[in-house]
Amino acid sequence: MKRNVLCALISAALMISICACKNKEENLVPEEGSGEYTYRTTLSSPATLSPTDFTSSSESTIIDLLSSSMYTLAMNQSKDGYNIVCELASELPADVTAEYAGKSPYSIPKGATQGYAWKFSMRRDACWEDGTPINADTVEYSLRQYLSPDMKNFHATDFYDTLPIANAKTYFQGSETYTDIFDLETKIYASVPEHEMYVSLTRPVAFFGDSVETYRKTYSEHFFDEDGTDLYEALRELTDEKIYAPLTENMKPIMLKIAKSFGDTNPDAYKEFCFSKNEKGKTAWESVGFIKDDDYTYTLILSRPTTSFMAVHGTNIPLIHEPLYEACKTNSSGIIRSSYGTSSERMISYGPYKIASFKPGQSITLERNPRWYGWSDGKHDGQFQTTKIDIQFVGDHTTERNLFAQGKLDAISVSSADLSEYPVWAYKEESPSPYTYTLSLNSDKTSLKRRENPGVNKRLLSYTDFRRGLSLCIDRDEFVHEIAPNSSPAYTLISRYYIGVPETGKPFVDTKEALDVREKIDMEIYSSSKTMFNYQEARECFVRAYEDALKAGDIQADDRIEIEMHAASDTEQNQKTAIFIQNSIEKACEGTALAGRIKIMLVANPDLSANIKKGLVDMAITKNSSLSFNPYGILSQYCTPSLINEYGYNPLSKNADINLGGERLSLSLLGWNKELNLGTYHNAAPEVKNKILAEVEKSLLESYCVIPVRTLNSVRMISQRIQEGSDHFINPVVEFGGIRFMQYTMDDAEWNAFCKGQMSASPRNAD
Repeated sequence: MKRNVLCALISAALMISICACKNKEENLVPEEGSGEYTYRTTLSSPATLSPTDFTSSSESTIIDLLSSSMYTLAMNQSKDGYNIVCELASELPADVTAEYAGKSPYSIPKGATQGYAWKFSMRRDACWEDGTPINADTVEYSLRQYLSPDMKNFHATDFYDTLPIANAKTYFQGSETYTDIFDLETKIYASVPEHEMYVSLTRPVAFFGDSVETYRKTYSEHFFDEDGTDLYEALRELTDEKIYAPLTENMKPIMLKIAKSFGDTNPDAYKEFCFSKNEKGKTAWESVGFIKDDDYTYTLILSRPTTSFMAVHGTNIPLIHEPLYEACKTNSSGIIRSSYGTSSERMISYGPYKIASFKPGQSITLERNPRWYGWSDGKHDGQFQTTKIDIQFVGDHTTERNLFAQGKLDAISVSSADLSEYPVWAYKEESPSPYTYTLSLNSDKTSLKRRENPGVNKRLLSYTDFRRGLSLCIDRDEFVHEIAPNSSPAYTLISRYYIGVPETGKPFVDTKEALDVREKIDMEIYSSSKTMFNYQEARECFVRAYEDALKAGDIQADDRIEIEMHAASDTEQNQKTAIFIQNSIEKACEGTALAGRIKIMLVANPDLSANIKKGLVDMAITKNSSLSFNPYGILSQYCTPSLINEYGYNPLSKNADINLGGERLSLSLLGWNKELNLGTYHNAAPEVKNKILAEVEKSLLESYCVIPVRTLNSVRMISQRIQEGSDHFINPVVEFGGIRFMQYTMDDAEWNAFCKGQMSASPRNAD
């Protein structure tokens, strides 16, 4: 992450020259851009900047710049985590659970003393960019809009599910509630006549566990049939954009095609997109867990307890400007909508920046909001040096690259193939992503044997020694260098992306619990050598597995071992991966009876997940992820039978013995997963949860049914004039410090002069 020495010399020479020039009379008049610091980047074009309706990360990024939260997590001074900073709040929240315990209508258990009710105090100098004060009434109005039963806003679930405000869900549902036709627990369809079923594209459905709309954005290729028909658009037209639309006969074949594209051919699968409607009495707003205590104090009451940290981090309610939001409301098909956030005239700031210009589909420019309290409160000195943010909506990567090469962008996301094409004054910035890529192996002897042909063996995969040999022969460092330079080598399932101590932001992999177990993983699961791969040990494993299989009659002396490596698509990277693994095995098997007999064959499999679960896959390239604050959620994907990609692996048959508080406890991996994510240890101290996670992860790796290979990184190129708050990635919350701590080595005028000189000296950079 250190800058190129040549870059530093160029910069120093340029700065000396500029300083000398500034003393000359002809330079007393500032150049355009002098003293201004514009951060220039690109994002995808936003459909809305309304906090009630946004769906994309690009929209969220812009909204955050226009907003202030009650609290923020800002990079700490030691640059290894974050501190809690009061923004709209004047102090940390107070736990007032005891005041409301046992009182109607909130259902807090009688005698409860902590976690359910939190009182928030607001600063008194915050206002909108038009000068309108921000107070507890602003918060209450905003929350009512999110939860409005007449609007059915997209982010309503944020305030009755993610943040479980008491009675918020029943208030939002109004007099109607909708229940899934398919019960995920029992796997049974409710006995509801089809004419009483309803379809929703914007609410989570049983089939996906999320909304159809959300899945369309992530897996768009699955929403087109063989004729190129856009199935989502066809379904959206039939629902007439209603939140819940009555099921019709012509909707069913469309939903069945979508289900089939995701590997489900069940003729009743369309019911997993459907709901039944129930009528009930309305919940009054006064029953919702929001209490205005005074003009600058309010209390939130929750239906389940939370920690003091999550009371800070998870209770923010993005604010809405009441006069403007109301002026933008319209009534369509009985649903009230607001066009708030769809243009510069329909959006207003209460954060450090405001909209200077907004050209939909082209660009948005933000400038400092002079009414933001942070410029004068003495608590933000030295922060937010950026005076302007210029965001272009460029969909073409070639155009982005050209703009960056000309110095017209300060940051650009790049692929590994792009890295050699950037100017000398740029440098690389890598951030871990949530994704760990693994090899998921079939260890079930019966299913492997079923797909063997005469002279072709697959059963060798069922031998633990063979799978361990496969893991040991893969040089991960060489793999990422040759094939995936935008990745880091992986030896465990959980990357640096995940936070293990929420209160400080420390990554899970840096906790004492993870480090203690990692030492055992390195020594016991991999190799005692420092390289983490070992051809000699791999060779011994392969030979031992082969000899054991011969004795058991699971292989013949002249059999070939053919392992199909399935991937979702036949990309060049996947092809190279297959070749790399093939070569690694050949190196390990040199001079043995297996030399030249093992073949890895890449198979493109669009129905990968479904075929894995049917035992039709030998080995697969898979990836798993979770939320940054929830590394424990990753276990569900390896310990829940319905989610496992490792056919033949049974989390009930493997126990982990873990010492907690001096007591040795033994549970199956499935049991530990349930206790950690839903049961006894769900709200345990971080050191307890991290201990369980690390030990269960080790047990998973000991099976060699899942072999981590690499963790994906996000790679950006940064212009030389940008100085991030940190020269290393800290965690996914603060990253490198963000706009708050970003500094500049040159103002706009100096940078423009520098770039002109670079273009003259090296016109190739503009190509």
